[in-house]
Amino acid sequence: MTVKVPLIHVSPTDGQISQPEIASLNPPTDLNQLTPTNNKAMSQSYFPEVKAPIAYEGAKSKNPLAYKWYDAKRVIRGKAMKDHFRFAIAYWHTYKAAGVDMFGPAAWVRDWNAGSPIEAAQRALDANFEFVQKLGVDYYCFHDRDIAPEGSTIAESTKNLHAIIELAKKKQDETGIKLLWGTANLFSNPRYTHGAGTN
Repeated sequence: MTVKVPLIHVSPTDGQISQPEIASLNPPTDLNQLTPTNNKAMSQSYFPEVKAPIAYEGAKSKNPLAYKWYDAKRVIRGKAMKDHFRFAIAYWHTYKAAGVDMFGPAAWVRDWNAGSPIEAAQRALDANFEFVQKLGVDYYCFHDRDIAPEGSTIAESTKNLHAIIELAKKKQDETGIKLLWGTANLFSNPRYTHGAGTN
């Protein structure tokens, strides 16, 4: 059996993601099977203290949740500042890292990482889009294993990725937030001990 590695195609012009390329695997037709039984968890706010998108208030602002220097709409040399600085929120660092170092256990508990791996992936997706909106940032980025859990087989991993990408596309359409880049994690699994291209 031949299995293609899932490829996420990202448009360089508008940041829209398209379906991963998948061989001999059909995604679930009913995405409700991926919805956690606790619907409250899917609709909760992970950052309730931030009521509106963080705004530019200038250098003299005393508001700790205000941009002092970054004014997304300010035009510099014919381009808005947001087009000069295409900020993106990185999935691994923001939602999945657990504060682990080689000398100790995880230091950070993330509310969205609870439940089954697929439930945690959905919750992290909700947290991502809420956080990106509240920061007023246009983009996010991820490794495949950041956004969707690895399964026990390549087919299961691909199925997980396909399902979460479908949900991500819906959230992108709802919010206007775009994917700056999506790539493969070729370093976390022990299969890559000797490098991504050699194992």
